[in-house]
Amino acid sequence: RIRVRKESFSDHTHTGVMIALSVPQDTAKKLLASIKNKLAGVELEAIDELHITLAYLGDVSEKQMAISKEATESLLRVFAKGHAQLRGQIGGIAKFNPGENGIPLVALFDCPELPRFRQDLVTILKAGGAEIDETHGFVPHITLAYLPKDYDKAIPKIDPLPIVFSDIVLAWSGKWNEL
Repeated sequence: RIRVRKESFSDHTHTGVMIALSVPQDTAKKLLASIKNKLAGVELEAIDELHITLAYLGDVSEKQMAISKEATESLLRVFAKGHAQLRGQIGGIAKFNPGENGIPLVALFDCPELPRFRQDLVTILKAGGAEIDETHGFVPHITLAYLPKDYDKAIPKIDPLPIVFSDIVLAWSGKWNEL
């Protein structure tokens, strides 16, 4: 079954609340190494911050959360008991439209079980009173870097990379928590 993992990163300045799949360290290293030399001058995301966001609950600096951290943790414990690890693969690299941080360069994750897994998570969170940000549809991806807005070079290609997600994390205002 999937585990809920605790980590605390001191350099987070984020004020949002998300539930995410944390990329295993060995896979994160391989993934970033596969593109590092192909993106001269581009700063890559930190290995320990690579993740796939499953649900975004909002920003604690902008609004009162509809559900407490403790209640969210309780829901995640229940969810984790009923769900197994996710096995899939990174199938390629893509760019999203530019945002305030530049052009997101992302790795695309393919896993047939992921849509159901995520929908089960969203269902349990909503049933528990959480408000899920549904501004965008769900495109499973791992942000690797933010390219400058004037970046005009081709994006790198990578070989498929198998990945197993064993851990789900709750990031509450920049602190990643295990339950």
